[in-house]
Amino acid sequence: MKPEVLNKIIELNKISGWITIPQLVRELSEFGNSNDIVNELINDKIIEKITEEKVDICSFNTLKLKRILKLKNLPN
Repeated sequence: MKPEVLNKIIELNKISGWITIPQLVRELSEFGNSNDIVNELINDKIIEKITEEKVDICSFNTLKLKRILKLKNLPN
């Protein structure tokens, strides 16, 4: 994953622990094919897709994202 995408996810996670799929696609559009990026994030279990009554949302509350954030915050 590109560092720019990770930084954007960190920024979005600070705002809220979840986001709708269409909103996330729009937010990531500056990094290329955002549909592919979102699918990769879901497949890599960095975000979790939740479907609730015709609404698709993504949760940033995943073990893998927490681990990535911890590693990112470690001093070099």
